[in-house]
Amino acid sequence: MIVDPYTRELFDKNGNFLKKLSCPKEPVDSDFTVCSVNSSLCKYCEREVYDTAKMTEVEVIEQLKRDPSSCLLIGFRQENCVVKPISNLIRESGE
Repeated sequence: MIVDPYTRELFDKNGNFLKKLSCPKEPVDSDFTVCSVNSSLCKYCEREVYDTAKMTEVEVIEQLKRDPSSCLLIGFRQENCVVKPISNLIRESGE
């Protein structure tokens, strides 16, 4: 997966758009209660949040097909996710 921290968008490894990441809160680990191997319950919105570091790209895509509004937890240093380089961000914005 590829995450663009500037636009907060998530893409698959081929560059296909998956989801715009948006959360009005900035939760930390203590704000979650474990639900399953891949998910936790957020204390703010009481929704299940899926930890993408514990999922394959295929599993993330399948989850988003089932529920496009799924909440996703993405760490910029997780092994299955690449952060879009800043040079690409500058070039695309026309600066």
